[in-house]
Amino acid sequence: MRLSLLALGGAAVVGLAIFGGPDEARAAGREDLRVKMVDECVFDLWKRPDQRESAATRCKCAASSAVKKLSAADIADEPFFGDGLTSTQSDALKASLKSCN
Repeated sequence: MRLSLLALGGAAVVGLAIFGGPDEARAAGREDLRVKMVDECVFDLWKRPDQRESAATRCKCAASSAVKKLSAADIADEPFFGDGLTSTQSDALKASLKSCN
């Protein structure tokens, strides 16, 4: 019994060392969403010729700001269709874009 508990504990330690803890997973999810937001934003702003010059800078600013405002559940949420953003994520990005010039 003790041997199996030691083996289980050792496996948990090795698993955390290999895959990282929950904080690392949360940070990775936050960064993945930030990149996705920048991509969506630049794609949208690029359609407007008058905003192409500042699109990348504004979108980086907006995505960084939006991700900070979202809860962990909103960050982990996936859209029902496609690879886009959820409505909550999109709304946060649009609101943040207004303050980034």
